[in-house]
Amino acid sequence: MSEGQSTSYKLEIGLGVKEQIEAIKSKSKQMSKLLQFIHILEEAVHRLRTDPFGWGDPEYRSKTVDAVVCHGIIRPISFRFTIYEQVRVVVLLSVDLYADFA
Repeated sequence: MSEGQSTSYKLEIGLGVKEQIEAIKSKSKQMSKLLQFIHILEEAVHRLRTDPFGWGDPEYRSKTVDAVVCHGIIRPISFRFTIYEQVRVVVLLSVDLYADFA
């Protein structure tokens, strides 16, 4: 199912995701781990744009549209997203801090 880096996907941000990212950014800044958070975010964006099927674990396939909802983790952050393969679009649905930065 994974197509590797042959063709990129357009990445769109879902409602509320910017606020989730800002909250995690603020928390990581307080814990002096802002640089680590930035690297995780950059890596996630790269994976979502180049190989979302190869990175993400599928949760379910939509019955009404050709889309797969997946999640991917770069500890300690999880990313939930939908892949629309026919139009080569990934929509980031949520970004959550799985556990505190240790």
